[in-house]
Amino acid sequence: MVATQKYQAVGQLLAKPAGVLVAFSGGIDSTLVLKAALAANSRVLAVTATSALRSQAETELAQELAGVLGARHILIEATELQNDAFRKNPKDRCYLCKSLLCQQLKTIAIANDLELIVDGTNADDLTVYRPGVQALTEAGVVSPLAVVGLSKAEIRFLAQDLGLPNWDRPSNPCLATRFPYGTLLTEADLARVDRGEAALRQLSFSQLRLRCHGDLARLELPVTELSRALELREIIVKTLVEQGFRWVSLDLAGFSSGSWD
Repeated sequence: MVATQKYQAVGQLLAKPAGVLVAFSGGIDSTLVLKAALAANSRVLAVTATSALRSQAETELAQELAGVLGARHILIEATELQNDAFRKNPKDRCYLCKSLLCQQLKTIAIANDLELIVDGTNADDLTVYRPGVQALTEAGVVSPLAVVGLSKAEIRFLAQDLGLPNWDRPSNPCLATRFPYGTLLTEADLARVDRGEAALRQLSFSQLRLRCHGDLARLELPVTELSRALELREIIVKTLVEQGFRWVSLDLAGFSSGSWD
């Protein structure tokens, strides 16, 4: 089944329930789900969780995209940092996070009489380490992109074809992924990483991750952009020292999504 046929199947899935709640991060996956839901169902609510784990830029983007799509949209404050087990940043942190979020989403869905809760998990997510998928399954949340077998590449193709403005935006997982497993997560450290990445994005790298090892910042960039980073060495060092890092390193292995895994 080609991508367009899979997308039609997503629409058919979302047309059946009496109301749909879309867990909307503002990423390309959940944006495509929201686009399909709005086309298929007359009762749709997009819900974006905010917390110190999510950059302010991501929240603002979600608000902007929801407005562009014409979706009813609300922000909620996520509660994961109030959970002692999650704050210890265990290897199953994504499971804990999704479990807590799903509880909030279920409450909202019930209050708004929405039959189905959906998210943007795609088919590729099922082939890598994603403990949060189990939490979604346990909570009864449906991942329509994964159900019909849509890959990330197909999603970007469809998003571009549909004119979604974020079709080529790089993935940006939660800020907990910038810390080694077992590192206690604090709002101050999360904010430091968020500010550091926001400043470095002004240098127009195509992709980046700022990994935090205490006072050491380890910058991951695409291998093809390492030489440019060296040219900008003084700016990068000054930027990260201003955010409170004592040492700044450039990872010669290059950018790697999910490198802790």
